[in-house]
Amino acid sequence: MKAKPTLIGLGILVATALIAFFAFALLIPNTFGFWGCQFRAHVLSRNLQNRDKLRSLLYEVDDTLKENQIAYWLSEGTCLGAIREEDIIVGDTDVDIGIEAQYKTLFYENVLPALRQKGFRLGRGGKGNNNKITTIFKDDEYVDIDFTGTSHRCFALELGGGACQPIMDVLAPFQTAKIGSRSFTTPSLKYIELLYGSDWRTPKKNFKPWDNT
Repeated sequence: MKAKPTLIGLGILVATALIAFFAFALLIPNTFGFWGCQFRAHVLSRNLQNRDKLRSLLYEVDDTLKENQIAYWLSEGTCLGAIREEDIIVGDTDVDIGIEAQYKTLFYENVLPALRQKGFRLGRGGKGNNNKITTIFKDDEYVDIDFTGTSHRCFALELGGGACQPIMDVLAPFQTAKIGSRSFTTPSLKYIELLYGSDWRTPKKNFKPWDNT
């Protein structure tokens, strides 16, 4: 007769532990890497303050990449914002950049340690993993880095990633555009049209490039 109360008590303990775990994961998302941060970032309301944070993150990454002589370009929504609005798009949830795959080892061995000293954390990706995008986090905001090459999967055009070649075919001729007070390298207008259509100048709420496919 004592078994039932014991089982009930055990069930309560398990349920309490699960509730505590998920509450802790949401309150301190960086503790649990990409999963927690992704959830936290996407449920926050997006406003001018978030744009300021993302711009600041981009500037920090820009400084560190330049210190290590790694060329890169703005990609996806960050590129669109630079060309269309000369800033991060209000409502955007992250910063997107592209880097040639040849610089991946240098990034992980030199750039990432320097960014960690500035408070960034690695959320996903790895030096030897060509099938995942690299994501770094700071203060509940994140930067997606698409290492681009024939041996890698690229995530700008397809949900879940796909061949990089369609992206590589339209990167050049590169141009420059501003985010706030700084100028950045951006891909060609053909790149923008591939991802966002010929009507890319017209804002589309919650639009993703794979909506065109």
